[in-house]
Amino acid sequence: MKKKSAPFTRLDILFTALVGLWSFALYVRTLAPSVLSTDYAEFQTLFYTLGMTHPTGYPVHVLIGRIFTLIPIRSIAYRANLSSAFFAAVVIAETYLIVYLLGRRRIAALSSALLLAHLPLFWQFAIIAESYSIASAFSLTILLLILLWREKGSWHFLFFAGLLGGASLGVHGGIAMAAPAIAFYLLLTARKRDAWVGGITGTLVGIAILSASFFYIDQNDPPSSIYNSVYRPSLSHWNITEEEFDTPLERLSIIFPLGSSGSFFFNVPQEIIIKRLDIYKKNYSVLIWATFFIGLLSLFFIKDRQNRSRWPEAILIFGTFLPIWLFALTVNVSLYDQFFTLSDPFIYIWVGLGTSLILTLLASIKMQKKQKKILIAALSMLIIAAPFLQANKSLLSAWTLGYTRDIEKRGLIPVHAPEQKARLAKRVVNKLEENAIVFAEWDTLYAYYYIAHVERGLTGIAFHQAYIGDGTTEVTQSLAAYIAQNIDKRPIYTTIRLRDLENLYIFEEVGDNLMKLHKR
Repeated sequence: MKKKSAPFTRLDILFTALVGLWSFALYVRTLAPSVLSTDYAEFQTLFYTLGMTHPTGYPVHVLIGRIFTLIPIRSIAYRANLSSAFFAAVVIAETYLIVYLLGRRRIAALSSALLLAHLPLFWQFAIIAESYSIASAFSLTILLLILLWREKGSWHFLFFAGLLGGASLGVHGGIAMAAPAIAFYLLLTARKRDAWVGGITGTLVGIAILSASFFYIDQNDPPSSIYNSVYRPSLSHWNITEEEFDTPLERLSIIFPLGSSGSFFFNVPQEIIIKRLDIYKKNYSVLIWATFFIGLLSLFFIKDRQNRSRWPEAILIFGTFLPIWLFALTVNVSLYDQFFTLSDPFIYIWVGLGTSLILTLLASIKMQKKQKKILIAALSMLIIAAPFLQANKSLLSAWTLGYTRDIEKRGLIPVHAPEQKARLAKRVVNKLEENAIVFAEWDTLYAYYYIAHVERGLTGIAFHQAYIGDGTTEVTQSLAAYIAQNIDKRPIYTTIRLRDLENLYIFEEVGDNLMKLHKR
């Protein structure tokens, strides 16, 4: 029996390392240096305190993020951001490997990986503590392992793909959308029992890791957990009582609300979808779109090194991409485009495959050998230069200023005052007693938690979200009762005027948008 050759050579490993290190250096250079706001501050805080986050809880992500907080460099917030940079660099490296494995053209693999690395939206979420980079890393690792199984035939690849798949709900729910495509692919290609046993066993181990992660984070339940910052004071918003929120499974039903997922997915008007599509297509040049479609179709017609058709792989990749992309297109939130970061790696895999096919066709043209070499060399140089030429302004700005125009414009990081959130939070915390209760809006809630609980260890201060739901201006009944129970025991502050409680309390201005409550 002929021994199968290794799918990658030492040169491929070198190129993988180079594109990974380049992108990692780029993201570290532009990394957010301090505590941020909204969900980003939440991850920065809860990676360290090991608390449950907003739905879907992200327990596996939190535990992985905790590892990065142990790195002895700069602040905890910086280390949390560094985790995204690391996993984004992993995505870039894996893009190279997948494109080369399928297309066998190193120039095309290098170019597509670098194009993705420089893509503004992908870049912007690689420099803050968020779930998109690690979710993409999980997705591409699963895909790469499945392709390596197809290449080498060892069930071990499917075991680890299943393990990551099973654990993936603890990283980002979008990863699980690939499950139907993967199952269909295995039905088409898996002929041996050990492949199914390996994949199913790995999935069960992954689910066990997910379950253990959830129960650990759930039981750890620090004061900064979403359970305490949002849910427990405002349980009446969900029409439940404390007794209905006191077991892990009851909390799971709230933190992972399967029943209400329909209000989040495929629930925007048609005109909004059309508008989003129009914006989306403008994010890529005509050349990128043309190469993308060539790559998309190419897998249906080319064969692998073992002379097998690639159409099952075409279905696998498209079936993985499509639900994630549709989710981003139809998700019922205003900042919908961030979800496209989960589908963008697949776009550039197809761009790489399209480029590979063009180079292969060019090599097959009958012309003088010397002229062909010159033509291919010139085109290869242009293909490699394209990612740098396209992003030249961003790259120059990144290395000289530490940010790009796209980063500045989106506003996720206050690039001209990177410590702005931290300074405001410190001023507020400085005014608080060690047992104070503070109500705030979501944007600033976890910046306060970070300064008080992570930097200063003042875990006796409780911060809570004042209003639950977008545009809401009414305090929930249970939160009003919580204030009434504690007003005589602990100092209570708010950064938002609770207008429906003004008949009960006097709001004393104490500076920095902070008001202290007194009974009338």
